Amino acid sequence: MKKFDFARLIQTGRCKKEEESLIRECFQHFSTEKSGLSTKDFLNLCESLFVEPDSNKPYNIPSSYLDFMFSKFNFTKSGFIGFGEFRSMWNNWIAKILWPRSALIVVDVQNDFISGSLSINKCPAGQKAEEIVPIINHLIKDVKFHEICFTYDWHPEDHISFLENIRLRKVIEKNGKPLVNNGTNDPVADVQILDIVTFEGPPKIVQKMWPKHCVQNSSGAALHSDLKVDSKAIKIYKGTNSLLDSYSAFWDNLKLNATSLDHELKSRNITDVYICGLAYDVCVTATAIDALELGYRTILINDASKGVDINEISKSKDKLISKHCVIVESNEVKNMVNGIDRRVELAYFLALNVE
Repeated sequence: MKKFDFARLIQTGRCKKEEESLIRECFQHFSTEKSGLSTKDFLNLCESLFVEPDSNKPYNIPSSYLDFMFSKFNFTKSGFIGFGEFRSMWNNWIAKILWPRSALIVVDVQNDFISGSLSINKCPAGQKAEEIVPIINHLIKDVKFHEICFTYDWHPEDHISFLENIRLRKVIEKNGKPLVNNGTNDPVADVQILDIVTFEGPPKIVQKMWPKHCVQNSSGAALHSDLKVDSKAIKIYKGTNSLLDSYSAFWDNLKLNATSLDHELKSRNITDVYICGLAYDVCVTATAIDALELGYRTILINDASKGVDINEISKSKDKLISKHCVIVESNEVKNMVNGIDRRVELAYFLALNVE
C-alpha cells in the first residue's frame, strides 16, 4: 500500500475547517474493508505515521503496542475501527501526534549548581554543568516551542535539606538505621553530605542532605548569566517550604503541595514536555516522572542535562524509559517538536492516557 502523505499535513499546518475532509481521506486511504480499518490496515497506518526521518523507514512497532492501540480505538470491539471510531482516534491521537504542542522545561540551571556550593562539577560523576548552557540556548533559539519554562530551587535559610541546619530538627535515622549516640553527645555530628536522614516530624521526613544552596534572592540562586531567558517564559519556584524539599517542578517530595506548572501547561494545551537541566538524577528525573504521571508525553534531553552520580543517572534513565519517557540528544528535538519525527513510544503513551 502507498504511504499516506502525513508530511504534507505537517507542512501545511492544521486547519480545522478542512479537518473533516482530511479525516475521511485518511480513513478511506487505509480502510480496505467496508466495516473500517482491520488490524492489518491499522498496521499500515502506523507504518506510515511512525517513520524514521533519515531513512524514511518505519520505526519498529512492538506487536503488544499495536494490539493495545488497536483495541483502545476499536471501542465497539467489532474487530474493525469504523469511521466514527476513526474520527475519535484522529482527534484524540493522530492530531496530537502530527501537531503536538510542546514546552521546554529548563530545570535549575542556577549558579550554585554550576560553580557554587553544590557544583555538579564537584559531585561524584564529575560532569561539567556549564556545558549545557550553550546547548539550551541553541534549543531556545532554533526550536519553536510553544512555551518555555525555567525552574528555580528557591530555599529559605532554614531549609530542611541543608546539612548546616541538621540540628534544627530531631533526627531519628541515618541511611536507614536508627541514630545512636556516637560518644560525643552529638549523634548528628557524623552526618555528611549525601547521607539520607529521617526527621522525626510530624510529618516524618526522609531527606538527603545537601550543602546550603540556592537560598532565596542570593546570587547562587540566580540562573546562569549566559542562559538566554525570555521575559515571557514561565518561571517556577520550588522548595520554598522550610520543612519540605521539592525536586520536581510540579510537586514537593511528599506531594502535599503542587506548583503552578501543571496549570500553566494545561491552560496552554501543552501535550509534550522536553525536560533538561540540573541535576539529571535528582530534579530533572523527578520532574520527568511527575510529567508522565500527569499525562504529558515526556522527552528528556540527554546532552542538555548533567547529574550527580553516574550509577544514579543510569538508574534514572532505566526508570524513565520503563514509564515511556523518550531520551534523546538535542539535535533530535527540532524534528520531534515540528511533528516530523514521530516516536512510537510517545504514541503508545498517548494511547494509554486517552480516556
